[in-house]
Amino acid sequence: MESTQVAVLFLSRTTEPDASPGMASFRLSIRLLLPALALNCATLACGSSDGGQLDGPSGTAGSAGAAVSGSSGSSSLGGASSVAAGSGGLGVSGSGGNGASGGQGTGGSSGSGGSAGIGAGGTGGAPPLLIWPNETSSVNSDPWLSAHHDEIQEMHPRFLVINFANNRKLTDVQARFQTQKNWMMEGSRYHGYSDPSAKPFLIYELAKLVDLSDPNPSDSPYPNSTKMPRRAKNGGNDIDYSQLFSQTYADYYAIPDPNNASHNLTLCELFAKGIVNDIFLVVNKTAPDDQMPEILEYKQEYDNKDVIRPGKFDQYAGNGFFDAADIPAVNACGRSVRIGFLEMTGVLGNSMQVNGHNYEHIGSRAVLHFDEMFKPFANFDMDTRYGTSFTDWYGQCSKSDNTCISYPDKNSVTFTDNGVQRTINPFNQGCGNAHFPPNGRSNYDQTNTTTVSSTCEHYGLHDGPDGKDIQTDYNVHTLDKWKDVYGVSVVGGAWYMYWFESWPGVNNNAKMPDGTPMRNWWVYLYY
Repeated sequence: MESTQVAVLFLSRTTEPDASPGMASFRLSIRLLLPALALNCATLACGSSDGGQLDGPSGTAGSAGAAVSGSSGSSSLGGASSVAAGSGGLGVSGSGGNGASGGQGTGGSSGSGGSAGIGAGGTGGAPPLLIWPNETSSVNSDPWLSAHHDEIQEMHPRFLVINFANNRKLTDVQARFQTQKNWMMEGSRYHGYSDPSAKPFLIYELAKLVDLSDPNPSDSPYPNSTKMPRRAKNGGNDIDYSQLFSQTYADYYAIPDPNNASHNLTLCELFAKGIVNDIFLVVNKTAPDDQMPEILEYKQEYDNKDVIRPGKFDQYAGNGFFDAADIPAVNACGRSVRIGFLEMTGVLGNSMQVNGHNYEHIGSRAVLHFDEMFKPFANFDMDTRYGTSFTDWYGQCSKSDNTCISYPDKNSVTFTDNGVQRTINPFNQGCGNAHFPPNGRSNYDQTNTTTVSSTCEHYGLHDGPDGKDIQTDYNVHTLDKWKDVYGVSVVGGAWYMYWFESWPGVNNNAKMPDGTPMRNWWVYLYY
């Protein structure tokens, strides 16, 4: 396939007071990240064939990125860009999209500034958004994150997407990534259900899409590429994740070291340079390649003051875990490493549930201050709050029991504990968890019409009588605004949109019971 010379640049914009009152000057800092790489356009997302924007929502202020223009569409590598490649900002040519045979893309109408260029600094004089990654901090587990936690207004994690799925068009892979991104953007809008002006906090960016699928899939005995490193497990195949960190696979990723073009960066080096913050493996999860976990994370541990515990990591922070044989390779990175999956055979609602489990686990096992804030919200403190023999409904209700829990009225709950029926009244619950919405009677019960009271929409606000959180009604119809797009079912995504939007997010006013302000929960994903 045709190879294209591409220079990838990350841009950051900061505003500084000018000497003249009421004026602002812009400082454009251009950091040459991957100089003059010869990258195959099929692995770089040089333009989506549907003409849509692969990465970077419109209207997100301040995060500039290098846009790559191709004849079949445009794709932003740097996120929500205020510099348009087609209007003289950064004219980088493309080659017609993923595997498309279209002609050469145009690099911009001017090339020397164009008709728009970077544009004016605006008239409002608003302070610049603090966005992570940035020039000062771009790596996972950076102490900077804790120090500036409450100032960060957006996070734009950079994803390396590695495609092992045979018989899948790259445009379909791109579409799946874009949908995941859109869903997490929606979910990270704090109280978006009641505040139309709420902006996304979590905005995925594509660092690179690497296509390792087989050129002739019919010759392969597997549903995934022969390049996917396999490890036998339970009669099928998992992935030998340690190999993904090797130099052999670094050469597949083909991301050269900016300081040594003859050396391709390994995963640990990509994490260390902030080029990559997260990984998606694209797979067909069908036999015999059907033994992958749901999500993996090797999480840096923190104390209850959000201070790093040096050398302490939790290998079980995902939903599933790294094999002992993988740990040396992952531990060598010295920071949090997450590997998720774009399951081309899966449903997106399940992927939101998987994310939910990951977020539940990073608190309970690694990030103690987050756990303190999260437990009452997720009803993970049943034992200490109500004196039950179990901590949460996960430990009480088997997946086959459809009548584990009942609700005599809006603010009471009945269940059996050690063979004895109990009713808690008043319940005064939080907002539920990945398996149990506030009115869940059993695992995955997202369609219950029973109305209960919950503090989802006022969690931590202490805006009710006696300083308690106001309770609002919850039932399946609470999810109606998301039903058409995300679905309401056992594998629906609507519940997770409501749950995520109830998380104390950016600029929240929630407080702990002792009055300590709650921090934005989303930032902890990259601690």
